[in-house]
Amino acid sequence: MEKKCLFCQEMYLTHRSYSKTQKEKSKFCSLSCGSKWKHQNLGHLKKYQFKKGENLSEAHPNWKGEDTGIKAKHAWVKARLGKAIQCTRCQKNRDEATIDWANVDHKYTRNLKDYIQLCRSCHRQHDIKYNGYKTNFM
Repeated sequence: MEKKCLFCQEMYLTHRSYSKTQKEKSKFCSLSCGSKWKHQNLGHLKKYQFKKGENLSEAHPNWKGEDTGIKAKHAWVKARLGKAIQCTRCQKNRDEATIDWANVDHKYTRNLKDYIQLCRSCHRQHDIKYNGYKTNFM
């Protein structure tokens, strides 16, 4: 089936393996023409897309605040303070052990001053001392 491209106005043949409905829906002679037409004619939709930095944290419509789990709060801390580098108790660094952000008072609030860097063994000892049992780590 011969058709006229919407972008370049050239005549083209639809691919022979296309079904009848695919041939009828075909509007462009190539992916390149389709992309160019889309960019030219649908560029106005970009203003409705999210921009980098918008809807972060409290501004996001799905923000739960304090009503989240421990893993989500640890991820929130890591996003703001970065990766934990060195254990504050035994001074091991990331090359020697896995270092996590640990909540000091186990209330798990969104207070960045309430988190310290601990290696897994110190973190486990800290949790056993406070909770009396071992917890799962990320």
